[in-house]
This record gives sequence, C-alpha cells and structure tokens, in this order.
Amino acid sequence: SAATDAVRGAAAQSNTITVAGINTPVAISVSNGEYSIDGGSFTSADGTVDNGQSVQLQVDASTTPGDSVKVTLTIGGVAAAQA
Repeated sequence: SAATDAVRGAAAQSNTITVAGINTPVAISVSNGEYSIDGGSFTSADGTVDNGQSVQLQVDASTTPGDSVKVTLTIGGVAAAQA
C-alpha cells in the first residue's frame, strides 16, 4: 500500500504480503527499491521466493512534497507497481 505520511527522503516500507499459489521457488526482482523476504535484509538483487514466504518493499521517499516514487516488484514473471 502507498505510504502517504512518509518523511521526505527517508526509507518508507510497505505492508508485508505472503506469497501464495505457487508450488516451486520462483524468481523475484524489484526496480526502484528493495525487498525483504521473511524479515531478512533489504536487497535489490534478483532472488527466489517460495510459497508461504513474506515479502516487504522499501523505497526512499521523494524529497519533493507531493511527488511519489513508484516501485515495481516482480514475482514469477508477474509485476505489480506500488507508488
């Protein structure tokens, strides 16, 4: 979900989602931000994620009031953008 009260230029984190509906590990990647699996360190490197694991996004908030920053997370070839 969007972080509407983020401090300008500070790291903002998304809600956590749980990966479901897959039966083998799949590729995970992010553009314009970082992700964490199961509460681990945030990274922007491509990786893999498995069914039941949790994922959270992190992005540096815009330094310009009213601007948004869009992060795109791709899991198993399916992309979702979050502003």
